[in-house]
Amino acid sequence: MTGRKEEAYFDQAERLYCQGNKTIASIAKIVPVSVNILYKWRLKGGWKAKRRAHLKNPRDIAFRMRRTLEQYLAQIEADAGEAKLNPATFEAINKAVAAIRQVERQAVDLRVMAVEVMAVFIEWLKAQKLPQGELLLLGGRIRAWFRELE
Repeated sequence: MTGRKEEAYFDQAERLYCQGNKTIASIAKIVPVSVNILYKWRLKGGWKAKRRAHLKNPRDIAFRMRRTLEQYLAQIEADAGEAKLNPATFEAINKAVAAIRQVERQAVDLRVMAVEVMAVFIEWLKAQKLPQGELLLLGGRIRAWFRELE
């Protein structure tokens, strides 16, 4: 029974834990899998390390910051009929927007730098006169690395 559940729910549970920043207990309420099985999956799949990596990714940081800003804005809309925007909230929103822009620029810069470095590396590889099989293997690894970078 667990095998079928793993096939059906492992990926969803992993996404919720690693990218959704959900607890095992909250995931157990979303997917029909016991807490104990989810803990086993977390260990088996290395979810803790994946979550840490996800939290350090500049694009993910920008996403979380944008989500926080959206929550601020939703609160402002909810309070619109009752009160005016106070200076502290206005300042917090401005700081959040500036921080999001900075993080997004860094994320783009990292990708641009990676592409530039890989272009130089590929030219260097071509000059090495490596066997075709080795070039194909390296090319596959480079493509896999770029997929991870996205």
